[in-house]
Formats: sequence, structure tokens, C-alpha cells
Amino acid sequence: MSYQTKWYDSRVEWVLGDGNQVRLWEDIWVYSQTLKEKFPRLFSLSMCKDIVISDVGDWVHIVSGATFRWNLTWRRRMFEWKKKIYNHLLLLLNSVQWRRGEVDSWIWEDDDSFK
Repeated sequence: MSYQTKWYDSRVEWVLGDGNQVRLWEDIWVYSQTLKEKFPRLFSLSMCKDIVISDVGDWVHIVSGATFRWNLTWRRRMFEWKKKIYNHLLLLLNSVQWRRGEVDSWIWEDDDSFK
């Protein structure tokens, strides 16, 4: 990968709409790095490595609206210390703002008008 490609990839990220185009582990959609890079141990355990976000959960309606319920699957049971990492991952995932009813889109990192 060339310097120019790395530079460009580090400056754009996904804005989550319906989750049909954003790959869970491989795309930059949470902060400024992929989940594969941020959570390599969980990635190695994951059974859903090459999958888009909309395929790893579903919307659940609650009194105050709707929330996305994650359904991540793993190759084996996690040790206690990995459960702590998994809980950190869930906190990150649940902090993301969705634009339900819209398609996923790209945003230039310095453009704060969409965040």
C-alpha cells in the first residue's frame, strides 16, 4: 500500500446509516482505526470476520425508541480477561450514532458537520 493510499484511508471514515455497506471489522467507522486493529484478539476469535454491520444484529424497540442489539459470535468461549475487552468493544459500538433510514456514507475526517 502506498503512502498516498494510507494517507487517504486515514482521513476518511464511514457515517453509519443502515449498516448495509460498512464492514464491521475492516472499515473505519468507530474513531480513527478499524476494529480489527483496535481489538486484534477479539478479531481472531470472531466467526463474523468479513461481514457488514447490519448482519451482526437487529433493531429492538424499547419504550424510548429503538436500540441495536449486537449478535457477535465467537469460535470459543472467552476467558474472563477477554470478556473485559469485549465489554469495552460493546461500549464503543453502542456509542456510535446511527442514521437509520439512510444509506451508509463517507465523511472526510475534518468535516464536523455530520458528527
